[in-house]
Amino acid sequence: MGNAPSIAELPPEWSDILPNISQDDILQSSKQNIKTMYDDSNHPVVYLNNDIFDLDDDNHVPLALAILRSYPHLKDIRFKLVPGRLSEERFWAALFGVLYNGGIDNMDELVGNIDDDYSTGDEQASPQSPIIQNGKGEKYGERAMPIAKLGKLCMFLCI
Repeated sequence: MGNAPSIAELPPEWSDILPNISQDDILQSSKQNIKTMYDDSNHPVVYLNNDIFDLDDDNHVPLALAILRSYPHLKDIRFKLVPGRLSEERFWAALFGVLYNGGIDNMDELVGNIDDDYSTGDEQASPQSPIIQNGKGEKYGERAMPIAKLGKLCMFLCI
């Protein structure tokens, strides 16, 4: 009846992961697995494990609805994080990143340690991110402090 959204059936292997996901797990996944870059039109493009993540593709919306319906604590976490700390797209990419990687415990082995010097928001990229330019000529992915400045700072502090 009407155009009610379809709700997907969740994969059985997620039933061990979803009840245990916390806000910190999603933020950690956002730092480890997610990159946001800007296309030529200055629109953000979210990457999950180096692949473009689109919430509207690959049945993500029905899965997201099924997750929210079955695990209300994730609805509360989403309410706390979106849009203040993460965009909607980035939140779901981080959550699906946890699920696709088999849980938060496996992510450390798959991805490595987190660099806590960078925020979880879209405004900064990790030091390993490639340098790209948005439509306004602004660069993303550059290191915050060039090596030359670091050398001068070390000489000043070490004296």
